Amino acid sequence: MAASPQPAPEPPTAPRSFLGTLISSFRLPDVGADIRALPWIARHTWAFALPLAAVAGAFLAALDPTVFRLEARPEDPLTLVAARSIYQFVLLPPPVTSVFIAGVLAPRAGWLVGAIVGLVSSVAFVLLVGIHGQPTDPEAVLTPAGAFEAVVALLPLYALLGGFAGWYRRWLLGMQQRTRQRAEERRKAQARDAKRARAAPARR
Repeated sequence: MAASPQPAPEPPTAPRSFLGTLISSFRLPDVGADIRALPWIARHTWAFALPLAAVAGAFLAALDPTVFRLEARPEDPLTLVAARSIYQFVLLPPPVTSVFIAGVLAPRAGWLVGAIVGLVSSVAFVLLVGIHGQPTDPEAVLTPAGAFEAVVALLPLYALLGGFAGWYRRWLLGMQQRTRQRAEERRKAQARDAKRARAAPARR
């Protein structure tokens, strides 16, 4: 009885190229799905908790007028220098660091998460201005119109920065997947070569 023919092996899946990974990382936001995902993101990821905790810490540090006005003195203790640095990078507009971290940590809706974190940061800064006055002119009065403008003016920038951070996260994950695919292809090729090397003496 003739043996049934063996099915041909499936061709290996070619890993994505660098350019393919780069292009596939871009996607238009699904606004409705992103909004619905916000509660899950808040409960199950650090996308809100970590940057907002940093914003809260920077706000408390900036209650010190010398931190808020970035007034450095040679005799400042290390804790004051660290507090001034945290305030400068996390809360001082535009709070690029906190918004970018939020977008990177969000599994989706990075643009929306970044906009929310940026909005909270702007509100915190406006509160500090209400407490201390303008950093460059303490005698200047913060009007409601000025406060509103300070809060909403940078929202598009926060959304763009959060979206960029989300793209960066997807690109990194795609590059990791590409590296794993290449490693798996090399392992399979080495296994096939070893199998052929073992089978070659048996045919002689």
